[in-house]
Amino acid sequence: MEIRDDGTGVPGLTPASASTSTSTSGGNGLAGLRERVAAAGGTVEAGPIGTRGWRLRATVGPPEPPEPRRPAKDTLA
Repeated sequence: MEIRDDGTGVPGLTPASASTSTSTSGGNGLAGLRERVAAAGGTVEAGPIGTRGWRLRATVGPPEPPEPRRPAKDTLA
């Protein structure tokens, strides 16, 4: 998954109103995201793009295939 921000901001949201937000994430930001993605066998890349903006890319591979089932042993023989 990749998320890009062009750095132009959100219409109607000024830096002053953004800093007075009452939301709390309860998370650990990029460090927490990296830990969770790494636990799933993936990687996280984050950083600036060009002179403005930001990119976040999280890559997680497909899940491991299940173990093949072995035929049950005949216990009556």
